[in-house]
Amino acid sequence: MNVQVLIADDSMVARLLLERVLHDMEGFTLAASFSSAKEAVSYCRCRKVDLVIMDMMEKQHVNSLEAAVQIKEAQPWVKIVLGTSYPEISFPEKAREAGADSFCYKEAMEMPLEELLRRTVEGESVFPKKALIVRLGNTESDKLTPKELEVLREMTGGYTNQEIAESLNIGVQTVKTHITNMLQKTGMRNRLELAMQARVIGLVICEEKRKGFWD
Repeated sequence: MNVQVLIADDSMVARLLLERVLHDMEGFTLAASFSSAKEAVSYCRCRKVDLVIMDMMEKQHVNSLEAAVQIKEAQPWVKIVLGTSYPEISFPEKAREAGADSFCYKEAMEMPLEELLRRTVEGESVFPKKALIVRLGNTESDKLTPKELEVLREMTGGYTNQEIAESLNIGVQTVKTHITNMLQKTGMRNRLELAMQARVIGLVICEEKRKGFWD
């Protein structure tokens, strides 16, 4: 077995660590290592790859999701592993929808990376068994309801109550109620502090409106 592996991560430290792991894995060879998902897609369109390891986030943009879709289109057989240092609860499902074969939270891996990579190459789909729980003020993330987290995600994008209501198709008063409930649970002083803390710890990340993947 000689698995050709491509790495895409905008962190040089992360790339070096991954390269070191691959160097010590029998049957795995580093084919290329890039700082962006865009470069990974270009490479996969002209070179054969067996396994792609990408970071979910690039400067707060979820480009790797778009890249995963395009890589699967270019090489349907390729295995894709997406990872992130952020506890954003929606990432595992978004990774599945983009065609990723496996996903991991880098700071809370449920198994050694080597095992995850081998199991993925062998045809398994490896995803976290449960959501990553982090502390937000006086509470923990699993104490917030799914709808509260949706509102909080929009808040981290700097949107007003009216804009959040329109985006989530709910009433403005409902938005205010969710915010009030979250302030009571977390002990935060106001919505700005709540949104800033949620963004800092990466609990929820609002996808910013941006140009296309290739712009």
